[in-house]
Amino acid sequence: MTITVVPNSAAISVVTRPTVQAPQLDAQRFSMVLASTPIKLRGQCTLTGELGEDPTGWMFGFIQVELFETNWAYYQGKSNTDGSTLMQYGHLPARVRRSCRDTLRPTSVFYDFPEGFSPTVLGRSAKLPQQIGATLYDYPYMSHPMTVLNSLTGKPNYLHEAQMEWPFCDVLCAKDPAGSYQHLLHIYWNLRWQVRIQPSSFSNVTKPWNYLQIAGTAGNAANVGLPSKGGPSDHRFTALLTAPFVPTCNDVGNQAYANPKIEERRTWYEFDVRH
Repeated sequence: MTITVVPNSAAISVVTRPTVQAPQLDAQRFSMVLASTPIKLRGQCTLTGELGEDPTGWMFGFIQVELFETNWAYYQGKSNTDGSTLMQYGHLPARVRRSCRDTLRPTSVFYDFPEGFSPTVLGRSAKLPQQIGATLYDYPYMSHPMTVLNSLTGKPNYLHEAQMEWPFCDVLCAKDPAGSYQHLLHIYWNLRWQVRIQPSSFSNVTKPWNYLQIAGTAGNAANVGLPSKGGPSDHRFTALLTAPFVPTCNDVGNQAYANPKIEERRTWYEFDVRH
């Protein structure tokens, strides 16, 4: 008998459900922060085998992939002739890759951060049958500058509206010492914000800003689905799960944040945020 996962022994429990937080002003960086409370998932399964079989090298953990990202910020001048600006982070050329894997390194497969949430690796001292567990802990956030300079008008444009959406798929997975992956369960979750904001005082923009979460609860919410057996069937996810090299979500996101697609107008303008 070879070492195997006991049928139907895999489980995912949602220890902590995430929530989206109201916009917060980072006074030091003069930016608006959209943050979430953490999601915490706990996965477990049972390995079994013959007495004395060596489970060394078996790995167990989560694989987290992000399918795409909606992320833009719209700015308006104090008056119509001060212009408007769109900072687009979610599409080309800013975001060079729509999908990504959430790891420390492009060659990693299992979710392995923050510290202490790396996959479980069994050693020779493990006895069979053995119940093994793994934990995923994540708290995505994003920030946008409160003002940008419109190069066409030479006037400051103030953050007026922002939208973000992050959809994730987490796969609970076992990997044997030969390198074969077994997708046991998967679960979907997402975060969404859509916020309208403006200074309470244009003469002193360090004062608290007014904000309104628009698009209702559907546009400002965190959602967690129910676990389903096996891995996802969507090919956009399956292509990312165990590929030997996939850009990390942090690398893709940081590249986009450092090089946004910028559109400007000399007046207030309704930009097409889909592109």
